[in-house]
Amino acid sequence: MLPALSPAQSFADAYKATRVIETLENYAVADQLDTSLAGGRAQSVMNVAHESDFWRTILANPDNTADIPVSLNQFTLSDWVPRVPGLFWSGNATRIRIRVADGRAIYDPFGKSQFVLGGIGTNLLAPDPGGQRVACLVRGRDVSGGIPMVISNRIWRRLSLEPGLVLTLTEVWWQLMTEEWQQRFDSVKDIPRAYLCVDDESQVQVVGKREAPGYQPYSLIEYVKDDVLQYDYVFRTIYPGDSRQEVADFFEMYRMRYGYNGRYLISPDPVSPLFDAVYSSPLQLRQARSGAQFHLELLKENIRETYFGGTRGADILSLLSRSYRDTANINMVATQLGFPTGTFASSVPADQIAQLVDWCVDTPGKMEELIDKLTGKQPELLLP
Repeated sequence: MLPALSPAQSFADAYKATRVIETLENYAVADQLDTSLAGGRAQSVMNVAHESDFWRTILANPDNTADIPVSLNQFTLSDWVPRVPGLFWSGNATRIRIRVADGRAIYDPFGKSQFVLGGIGTNLLAPDPGGQRVACLVRGRDVSGGIPMVISNRIWRRLSLEPGLVLTLTEVWWQLMTEEWQQRFDSVKDIPRAYLCVDDESQVQVVGKREAPGYQPYSLIEYVKDDVLQYDYVFRTIYPGDSRQEVADFFEMYRMRYGYNGRYLISPDPVSPLFDAVYSSPLQLRQARSGAQFHLELLKENIRETYFGGTRGADILSLLSRSYRDTANINMVATQLGFPTGTFASSVPADQIAQLVDWCVDTPGKMEELIDKLTGKQPELLLP
């Protein structure tokens, strides 16, 4: 039986569930590297001294900063990449990290989940069938905030590239991928799915070597607590000197201590898995099915049932009814979600919110879009 929660706790859990669904959907496309052929426009070169400057420029104007030449000066190479590059630098992600950080050595599942919602988390992806691989470049200490790069295995081998090498890149094109991050989520839709695409080895100069930056393998854990199916994030920061066995032992310890002997759903390292996971790669998550139904859809149905229905659903409605008392704002949100506002049965804000939430619950995918949208508009909804 689910323990009693406050409306604010239920909403915070619903937001976590929303981002779990977003994580699964974006993990499923993380290895898709087909570029969008925008046709190189003549533009001045963006010279980048730090990843924070790069991402602030990109996120401030995502539509007009795609398909541009970029030069990087003395960035450190990693073969791990952020799960959604750029998310780390978004305003909402930064607020979440600041709010939750308190210096603990090991965070409980709620704390771990908050950090991943704040942009922490990295994948190591196998080269695609065409021999293209994804890597990351950083000036700071952590890969989660870095800039992704696509480079061929041929160039990688010819230059003897490896994590920790310091590279200078000259006029490498920042190109959009054909497959975008999931556009239905406000929290990631303005983050372009783009990479620095190295076309020729002359664009890459190895200028030194320094300690490889830290990276954060992560996963989603599914477990049963109080007879209720639950989902949380787990990650660990890894620095040079940490052995793979130490990392594997940490994930197993966490699964047993905090995950109630649950199971990890996705693997951040399909090349050489750190732990057992139900889906070892984005490809497996995309293709796994039971009969006519894909596993990804089944997982999302389970998450929605756990976090959006029953008493939690009633708590969410109670919180939103207190927070949204303006018909114009409710109509704006409803229109953005695709709800036919002409069908509102009442002009009373509380009644409209109730009707909108009912529609979102009954329309697959809309409840998580509602939660994500409202949180972006009113971050204070996540405060206790």
